[in-house]
Amino acid sequence: MGPSSTDRGVAGRLGKLPMRIASVLAASLVVAALGCQGSVRRSFADDDGVPEMSGLAIVDSVLFVTLQRLDRNDLFAPNGNGVVVAIDTDTDAVLGAISLVGENPFSRTVLRNGQLLLSTVGTFTERDGGIEAIDVVERQSLGFVVTEEELGGDVTDFVVVSDEIAFAVVSGDDFRNRVIEFSPTTREVKRTLVGGSSFVSQLQLTETGELYVADRSFATPGLRVFDVRSGAEFGESPLELGLPPFDITFLR
Repeated sequence: MGPSSTDRGVAGRLGKLPMRIASVLAASLVVAALGCQGSVRRSFADDDGVPEMSGLAIVDSVLFVTLQRLDRNDLFAPNGNGVVVAIDTDTDAVLGAISLVGENPFSRTVLRNGQLLLSTVGTFTERDGGIEAIDVVERQSLGFVVTEEELGGDVTDFVVVSDEIAFAVVSGDDFRNRVIEFSPTTREVKRTLVGGSSFVSQLQLTETGELYVADRSFATPGLRVFDVRSGAEFGESPLELGLPPFDITFLR
């Protein structure tokens, strides 16, 4: 599931970090360190002049940077389809751009079977996005793996266990979150693990088959842990951390 990397330059060293740690670093600072920030801004910014670099993924020696392209003069509304820029970490050269089917790429990227998966949420509360796949070799979008319409809301995070099991955080019209299980193959929603008034910021998988859920609900915030096969929750209440959890990374 994690990215492969080579130790070349700034981006190469980032590849040695867990995907989520690399992603939460300011993407614009990384691109600036590579010496191609100006080129990215000039070539791929929308009308407000800022492309909103939002996430990073490294596959071999290529850094993929997601651009949301939001209009800062219109309450950060999407201003055209999202873009993923490919950068050679050997030469720091921009290799090209991948135009996404959806707008406003929002989630972290998941590397699976030679594809980068990410969610595009478009405009929140509108069913205009989904989880999109990118062919990292051909550097082109393969379209939606599953849509927001099929999952019932905006996908703010997701993880993939297998071709038949995946989990997603879905935001409804009232902005309340649900954690659902769905099949990437059939696009069928199987069940809801977390619902109600929850606010879930992130999901993370362990190598031993547990799903960790960062639940920031006002009444009972904490880490919730589920078995990915049965969907059963471990423990009767969330693991309290002192403050509501936001991000989960397992150090291996």
